[in-house]
Amino acid sequence: KICQFVCVTISSLDIRRKRALMRPQMNKSLFLKITKNQTSDKIRRLKSDFIINTNQTKTKTYIQVNNMIYDMLTKI
Repeated sequence: KICQFVCVTISSLDIRRKRALMRPQMNKSLFLKITKNQTSDKIRRLKSDFIINTNQTKTKTYIQVNNMIYDMLTKI
């Protein structure tokens, strides 16, 4: 076993698109090509021990990360 836990971050396709298109060199065509080749959210969720939802504010995301770290430390 390579790692003890698997964590995945998820967000809606719309939010991912908006974030990606703010990056230099990114365009809609490239974004679609990348997302087409990615593992689906459904499969990523099934294979993960922890899921961090990044649709929310940074504060709420940080809380999720802190809770995940606490859970990891208590399971080791």
